[in-house]
Amino acid sequence: MTLDLPLVIHEYVRKMLRDASVGMKAFLLDEFTVGLTVVMMYLFLTFPFRR
Repeated sequence: MTLDLPLVIHEYVRKMLRDASVGMKAFLLDEFTVGLTVVMMYLFLTFPFRR
């Protein structure tokens, strides 16, 4: 029997969000958005553009 890690993580996150309060959901969404923005800025600034 193999462990489907992405499925386990997905189900854990769904359960965590279902059980979390409204304030915690807003905090998690904010942290995710900030993290995604930082990653996108890093990729934009380090991607070698051809001119």
